[in-house]
Amino acid sequence: MLRKVLTPFILFIALILFAASVSAERENLIRFDYFFGGSVHKTAEPYTLAGQVAFIGSSTFQSVYLNWQVGEDGEVHTAFFDEIGLNPQIPFRFRVPDKWIPEQSGEYTLQLWFSGLNGEEPDVPASTTMEYQVEVYDYLVPRELALLESFSSINCGSCALVTPILRQLIDNDPERYVQIYYHPLNYEGSPLYQFNPKDHDIRNELYEIFYTPVSAVGGMFFGGSELVEEELFELELDKWSGFDVSGEWFVHESKFYFQVQGDVFLNLDNPEKDLRLMIAALQDSVFFDTPPGSNNEKDFYSVMRFFAPDANGIRLTPEHHDSIDITMSIPWYPELETNRMTLILFVQNLQNSEIYQAAYMVYNEFMDPDEPDDPDEPDDPTFTEQHEKETFRVYPNPASDLLIVSSPDGMSIDKLALYDNTGSIVRNIHNVSNRENKIDLTGLRPGLYILTVLSDQKIFTYKVSVIH
Repeated sequence: MLRKVLTPFILFIALILFAASVSAERENLIRFDYFFGGSVHKTAEPYTLAGQVAFIGSSTFQSVYLNWQVGEDGEVHTAFFDEIGLNPQIPFRFRVPDKWIPEQSGEYTLQLWFSGLNGEEPDVPASTTMEYQVEVYDYLVPRELALLESFSSINCGSCALVTPILRQLIDNDPERYVQIYYHPLNYEGSPLYQFNPKDHDIRNELYEIFYTPVSAVGGMFFGGSELVEEELFELELDKWSGFDVSGEWFVHESKFYFQVQGDVFLNLDNPEKDLRLMIAALQDSVFFDTPPGSNNEKDFYSVMRFFAPDANGIRLTPEHHDSIDITMSIPWYPELETNRMTLILFVQNLQNSEIYQAAYMVYNEFMDPDEPDDPDEPDDPTFTEQHEKETFRVYPNPASDLLIVSSPDGMSIDKLALYDNTGSIVRNIHNVSNRENKIDLTGLRPGLYILTVLSDQKIFTYKVSVIH
């Protein structure tokens, strides 16, 4: 009799547990992979909610509701996606058509969750709730470059297949996209890895690389290189940046000198941030007569040769609360030709890999340590006299076909040079006037350029945007 009484009770409990298990599984059928929104944003500007998820059920992923709100008490917004038509585990990238436009600065919590999977009622959960912290400021600056970091193997067949595709993406818009190419696998004996094992290992450990080919776009995307698309670069450039930075470099007597300056617009007091200024040196190409590995690759591009001072970067602290002004030098690698090197600088949070800004550095031929000593200048070969931008008039900016440079304060102009984003001179003008100089911009691709003005053995730099 006792068995007959307990059996229905046990079955009842089992049914409850089973139902709870099914409910739990149902609530988590949408897996969050990446969120593409920025961690800092500007007031009164539209914020794009986009990301990547995957359906982990057994049927086809057809439709779903995405819900989002700002803060615990904010209005809940909903977007509906249908005709998705993806099999399980295939990535689905969503972009919400409605934008969030924050009206005031401050720290916000953004919540996202999915519901109403494949025709179910809109209030039936389909995922957990994800939270993202966003800092909103009254003033920020646009992103300059979208940085792609690619980790490859010389003994991986799919690496050799994906590499040309990634390179073509970068080559299509080099003014806005840049790539660092790593070979992080020591056991292969890769000659590319042996260029600088320490820096390879540091970046490898940051992203926890355990397979190739894999790529990272800051903290926004990390995954198989075959999933990298131009859309990711555009979403990265859609973010705002808390840093406006520029840098110059030169090589003299086997030493590499570099100078980075910029403005800081965000809060550096947050202990959850580990912001580093990174400087990476890329060689345009490395060629081998015979493949160094088993995948038949012989040509390698944008190869990382070193970081300065290394891949741990320079930590930014609350002391840099409004500006960055760093001058350093390290030994140069004598086998490297300066005209084949591209230097990029970027600011990254090592806690979550988010990149806040990336920019090209300019090779400055005027920063010559052999020039005569000036008692009014510090004994530093990388010293650049700082003046207000009004010292020389540079207009219009942005410019289209013509750039005009004049000296309203009567200072002499000895030489003008215009550099592209790789540090190459695209316009070099020696016969100049102290009154007005016209620089022909026809034939230049749209993008950011650096104008240098030599005056009385001092160098002045200006960012110039060329549009057509």
